[in-house]
Amino acid sequence: MGLRKKIKGAAKEMSFLDHLEELRWHLIRSTIAVTVLGGIAFLAKDFIFDVLLFGP
Repeated sequence: MGLRKKIKGAAKEMSFLDHLEELRWHLIRSTIAVTVLGGIAFLAKDFIFDVLLFGP
C-alpha cells in the first residue's frame, strides 16, 4: 500500500503507525504464503522425496 501511494504521486511521508500497518500486512501475506506452500509441499511429499531427493 505504501508503494501505491508513491506511485500515485503522493509525496507524503508515512507515520510510525502507517509503517506498522504496512509491516502487519507484509507479515500476514508472508504467513499465508508459507502456509499455502507448506501445505502443497506436504501433499506432494511422496513426489518430493521419491523423485527429487532420493531419485538421483
